[in-house]
Parts: sequence; structure tokens; C-alpha cells
Amino acid sequence: MTEHSSSERWVCLAGGNALGAFHLGAIEALLDARVPVRRVAGASIGAVVAALWLGGPPDGAAGRLRAFWTRAEGTSASGGLRFSRQMAAIRALLGGRPRLFLPTLPGLWAAHPLASDDDHLHSTAPLRRTLLELIDFDRLNDGQTRLIVNALDQRTAEDVVFDTAETRLTVDHLLASTALPLLFPPVEIEGRLLVDPGLSANLPIAALFRDRPRHDVLCWAIDLWPRAADRATSPDTVTRRAQDLLFAAQSRHALEHLTETASAPLRERELSVAVHHLGYDGGDWEVAAKAFDFSHAAIMRRRRAGTAVMCKALSDAQPSPQPGLSVIRHGFCS
Repeated sequence: MTEHSSSERWVCLAGGNALGAFHLGAIEALLDARVPVRRVAGASIGAVVAALWLGGPPDGAAGRLRAFWTRAEGTSASGGLRFSRQMAAIRALLGGRPRLFLPTLPGLWAAHPLASDDDHLHSTAPLRRTLLELIDFDRLNDGQTRLIVNALDQRTAEDVVFDTAETRLTVDHLLASTALPLLFPPVEIEGRLLVDPGLSANLPIAALFRDRPRHDVLCWAIDLWPRAADRATSPDTVTRRAQDLLFAAQSRHALEHLTETASAPLRERELSVAVHHLGYDGGDWEVAAKAFDFSHAAIMRRRRAGTAVMCKALSDAQPSPQPGLSVIRHGFCS
């Protein structure tokens, strides 16, 4: 990768729960290449991964990320058999993951007419403890890399952005960004009831560019949901593809809007921004409930894919030669 001292490197990390193991591999490649990153935005698991990456000594970043995914990993699935991974995902959805989330009461029992109401099925108290053990929030907030985390206001449907340039992030901000409605409890911050931004801005590229760059930028927007696929022909593949479409369409709209709104101002200032959109596909190997497949085989496959895609992107990436903003779309890795 050609170095340009005047340009900055930015990273955008999408949400996708267990699919976020792809981010682990991608960031390991960035760390191995010693790429200095000035700004990072993350949604949901992307926010968690970013905080683990930046929340401590730089030479311990890979260790923190691996420690998290080791704790997240399920051990009950046998190899990479499809049926085993399907069962692993169902077990996680119903029984939780011990170091991340666990069933709570009333939880699912709230569906019974004699039980009291509840707004979530799982407690995220284990995730809170895991993040507090692994992340140094003082280093996260005081470090040289700016971190931006987004969430969604449950009451108003407004996007909410938290930025270390103006707010001291806490574990609550990360829990808010990962609060999948119904599954996990919403988090109240500054009077706002917040949930996972996946319903609105799963690839937080707008948050990343919330203020315009002052230098040329080379940005990697790392997605977890493929925009293209073969025709879905079974309940499993239709369900999987429906999830892909929900999030991939968001990403497309967000990148198109960014191009429309940012290109002219950047040209006027003679600045060049290249956004490389890349990510994980998984294809027919993945199951319908892939976002909850924490099996060893799935996590290792996604991690390897993240490393491979990021290494290729690093070798290909060049700052845009012309002023303005360009989006370079890469094939997603299976």
C-alpha cells in the first residue's frame, strides 16, 4: 500500500452479532500492517469490536479481541456440520451465551397470559462484565483514535451518535448499541431509551462522516451482509436472504447518500476521499440464524475471511486521485 503522509485512514464497522468475528480478522490484518487509523465508527458488534481494539495498550489490541471471541464462542457444535451450526444458533437464541447474554425472567414467559410483562428475553449483564474486564475506558476516551458509536432512540426513531471527540463513552454506550429489540433490554442514556441501530444505520458511514474531513481520507467500510446472492429456494435460504436484504439495502442507501452530499463540498476544498466497501458473504455455508451462530467453525471461518479480505484491500487501496468522494465496491468474501 502506497503511503501518503497527508491522508488519514478511517474504518467503519457494521453490526451483525456473531458475524462480527469477520471484524476480528480484518482488524488483525490492519494491526499486522501497522496502519495508523485516525477515526473509527461502529454499530452494534462493530462498536464492541472497535472499543476492544482501541480500549487499551495498542500492543494488546489483538489479545483483547481474541479474548472476547474466545469467551463468545460456543463449544457444543460438532465440527462445521450444517445441522450442528443450526442447533448452535438456536441454543444461543433460546439459552444465551454465558459470557454475553442469558435468559431472564419473565423473559419468554411474558408471553404467558398470567405472567408479568417484560421488554426483553435476555439479560446482558454478562456482556457488561466481559466488556468491563477487557476494555480500559480511560484509554478508549483519551486515545489518539476517535471512536464514534451509534444507537437508535426507541421512542422517536432518531439516530443517536456518541463520539469520543465530545462524549466520554462508557460500557452503557456499547450496551445501547447492541440492544437488539426484544432480545436485549434497551439502555437509557441522558433520558433517551436506546436500542441497536441495525434497524436504521447498521453500517454507520453517516456517523463516521458526521463532520467533513480536513485531509484526504482512505476509508474501509467493513460490512457483514452481502448485497448479492443466488436465488433463495428454501425456507432457510429465504430467511437468510431476507436478513441480508434488510441490512445490505441500508448500506447501499447510506453510501449513495454520502456520495451525493459529500462529493461537491470535498471537490470545492480539493480533498479526495476513497471509501472501500468490503465485507463478508458466507454464501450457502451460513445458516438462516447466522447472526447467532457462535460455533467454533463459524467464528474461525469468518475470522479467516476477514483477514483475507482486509489483506487484499490493503494491497489494492489507493487514495482517490481526483478531488471528491468515490466508493470502490469490492467482492464480498465467502
